[in-house]
Amino acid sequence: MAPELQSVLCDAAEPVRLRSRQMLEDVGMECRYVYFIETGRVALMARSGPGRTSEIGVVDHRDVVGLSLVLGATRSSLRVVVQESGEALRVGADSFTRILDAIPDIRRKLLIYVHTVYARNAQIALCNAHHSVAQRVARWLAWVAGREEQAQEIRLTHDQLARNLGVRRATISEALGHFEAQGLLQRRRGAIVVHTEQIEREACSCLRMLRRTEEPEPDAGRRFSPLLCS
Repeated sequence: MAPELQSVLCDAAEPVRLRSRQMLEDVGMECRYVYFIETGRVALMARSGPGRTSEIGVVDHRDVVGLSLVLGATRSSLRVVVQESGEALRVGADSFTRILDAIPDIRRKLLIYVHTVYARNAQIALCNAHHSVAQRVARWLAWVAGREEQAQEIRLTHDQLARNLGVRRATISEALGHFEAQGLLQRRRGAIVVHTEQIEREACSCLRMLRRTEEPEPDAGRRFSPLLCS
């Protein structure tokens, strides 16, 4: 994002701490803030009934929460929960809406980003419907770990991963145990250490399709650079 546009958002933003399990939005809840994620990880969840949710996306550093406001809506259609503690820059809904109305270029760049997020979430929905649990677990871990060659520690419990993928905890434990026996990962208390190159070989083709969403659009990337407000 151009420095002058960053400056406008920085003037309206405040730094906040994201706590694990903190709910940033819920279905039907009024959108009070937009969050520019700096560190940590946040899950986007669809809800089908009391206690029943399934992940439709994961956002982390340089992603944005609160996209309903970009589209002109005032209430969330998703449950948005912090999975890994971190930090964000938060802009109030009223201030954010005024900025979008005053500076169309910010709205345009955010709409390109919204399109990319929706394409990513559609791919995840397809993956959840058509691929095995083991493939989906590998895809999820490889996507979150990124493209680093060395081992990556992901702060995550079996329960969280089960909720993310909409399956039983025992099913997740079985898949992780299988991968651990192959030397693809190590389970630790509250974390999983992933050997990225090895685990991505077990993932379905959706991983490749998701990574294509990281290829930049003309004049806009998949993500925003950190606002770097001082």
